[in-house]
Amino acid sequence: MAEDKPLVSAVINNHNYARFLGQAVESVLGQTYPKERVELVVVDDGSTDGSRRVIESFSARVKPVYQERGGQAAAINAGVAAASGELVCLLDSDDWWRPDKLERVAERFRAEPGLGAVQHWCQEVGPDLRPLPGRLPQAPAVLRLEDFLAGPALFTGTTGLCFRRDILRQVGPIPAGLTFCADEYLYTHALFFAPLGTVAEPLAWRRVHGANLYAGLYRDPVRLAEHLRVRALLDAELDRRLRERGAAFAERELRRRRAEVLQEELFLSRYRGDLSGAWRSWNALGRSLGGGYRLFKQASLLLALASPALYLAGFGLYARCQGLVSARRRLLKD
Repeated sequence: MAEDKPLVSAVINNHNYARFLGQAVESVLGQTYPKERVELVVVDDGSTDGSRRVIESFSARVKPVYQERGGQAAAINAGVAAASGELVCLLDSDDWWRPDKLERVAERFRAEPGLGAVQHWCQEVGPDLRPLPGRLPQAPAVLRLEDFLAGPALFTGTTGLCFRRDILRQVGPIPAGLTFCADEYLYTHALFFAPLGTVAEPLAWRRVHGANLYAGLYRDPVRLAEHLRVRALLDAELDRRLRERGAAFAERELRRRRAEVLQEELFLSRYRGDLSGAWRSWNALGRSLGGGYRLFKQASLLLALASPALYLAGFGLYARCQGLVSARRRLLKD
């Protein structure tokens, strides 16, 4: 019976994606999950294109929320506040869901009532909507806080995330400074209250295009600097939560996370013409890592010291060679 199924709130966050928004909305309205048990909240975060006309074209089938430009955190916070479902599923406005997505996610929550969140993978597609090459991540069926702290843990993006509403209340509003990576705040902090389950298949499509905020991070020094700012805020919030719990990352995972920051700092210094700063980051990165992976990482980043473009071209070739990727994963385990 439909009335026995939980009410699910789909929350779409949108800014100036009128050209994609209709497909995202249609993918929610076209779910196989009982339509009377689906609430669709669309948050328009200060768009200046035709987004409002797209939202209004769906009339009473959506619950619109219009606000001044505040960024991803503000948009998701507003959507969650407007949602009334027991389950809250997030969707970026340039992505879309498979028709059975809500059925699959709701069933996972029903089968495992102890889960606080469920994630699934997304099939990436290019501008022509053709699937992009790549393997799906390998992740455990259930991820707990201790697994995350031991690391590394694999998570999906906004479009593949669904939470119990009571977990979102405990996590609290996303800090306003997170103009992007708001999804990372939610899934990492949710683990402090309940495990996260993974549906190990793509239940949505993620559109990769030039306007994606995260796309081409290492190619754009402006985005890179903004990502480092956001990363510092995320780390500070996570440190606060860890202190409250009396928990900490395993030393190996702490070093790995530090190395990721140092790599971004290396690129940013190189873009700014600060070669000495780039060398300092390169040396510090080596001290943060251990084993064979340290040698692999430092050797590959010598290309970035010579030319970020040369490194990125080499990395593209490496990513398409599964043998090299497998070798890197073995080194990472050492």
